[in-house]
Amino acid sequence: MHFLFRTRAGGRLKIDEDALRRLLSFAQHAPDSPESGGLLLGRVLLNGPPEDVVVDEITTPLPGDRATRFTFDREDPGHQQAVNDAWEKSGGTCTALGHWHTHAEPDPTPSDVDEEGWRADLQRWKVTTGALLFIIVGTQEVRAWEGHPEDLSIEEVELIDRTRALRPRPFRAVSQASNP
Repeated sequence: MHFLFRTRAGGRLKIDEDALRRLLSFAQHAPDSPESGGLLLGRVLLNGPPEDVVVDEITTPLPGDRATRFTFDREDPGHQQAVNDAWEKSGGTCTALGHWHTHAEPDPTPSDVDEEGWRADLQRWKVTTGALLFIIVGTQEVRAWEGHPEDLSIEEVELIDRTRALRPRPFRAVSQASNP
């Protein structure tokens, strides 16, 4: 299974099968399940414009993170270490693309706290991939947004296919995003 979204610029955002399965495994189905979250790791395929983005991996909740039923704070330094390790292992092609978390609702929508945090990240992160990605996993749906650092806008990206994979295309490495 793959999810494929269309970005504002007309590019595609693909969530790879393994990453998607891991995301879905954290859906808050039980009444006492805490929110979960982590970072999105992957590649920008410089085949455009518009450019396509592939989420290959995610980080998952770590011992130093804080979570309640309705909040998740990514605080464990292991998330940044995972970014550094992925960058090194990939020869500079796998980087942090954004972050994800869960909501205890069927069709998730970002809270005011989510959007405030996303805008803070747009100002704090060195965004080298054009936009930061934000994914929320609900109990029945997965939704995605892209944030643009140039104007701090946040827009939902359209789900266009739940199964189609991106065809392989040549790509060039991008600079590492830092400070996630």
